[in-house]
Amino acid sequence: MDRLKKRSDFLRVARGHKQVRRALVLQAWHHQMVPPEQAARETSTDGAIRIGFTVTKKVGNAVVRNRVRRRLKEAVRLLEASGNASGQKSAFLPNTDYVVVGRLSALTMSFAEIQRDLAAALDKIGAQIGRRTRQLGKKPENPAPDHSPTDQNPLKEQGIKPTDNV
Repeated sequence: MDRLKKRSDFLRVARGHKQVRRALVLQAWHHQMVPPEQAARETSTDGAIRIGFTVTKKVGNAVVRNRVRRRLKEAVRLLEASGNASGQKSAFLPNTDYVVVGRLSALTMSFAEIQRDLAAALDKIGAQIGRRTRQLGKKPENPAPDHSPTDQNPLKEQGIKPTDNV
């Protein structure tokens, strides 16, 4: 798993899907959400999963923030390792960037609860991204007719110009 390090990457992920849990906030940006004209400008990740961690100063001083960040990193590492070891499909979607925002309760919660929060957030995000990609892939079967303002002008249908009725 690669790391997100640039501020622009964190900001792009913040525009995507979000799941709030007691210990963390999980944000995700699936690369298929990018319009085709922007896709050429963005770096190709070839199915890579990138993840970034952040803990705001509201959580506490540097010691507290680092402890929260270390606990979240370990939860992510174990979740990824458990998926790889058991041969199951990874909880992390390919071509997706994730940002894990630590919250103060991650410091006092048991590690098992943090792992459950992370797994639940990943499941919800996966469902949201799945719905979104299915919607992007569909095209409307009966496209709505294009109604320009001149098509619906009742005066034009009667042969009257809008300036004639003044």
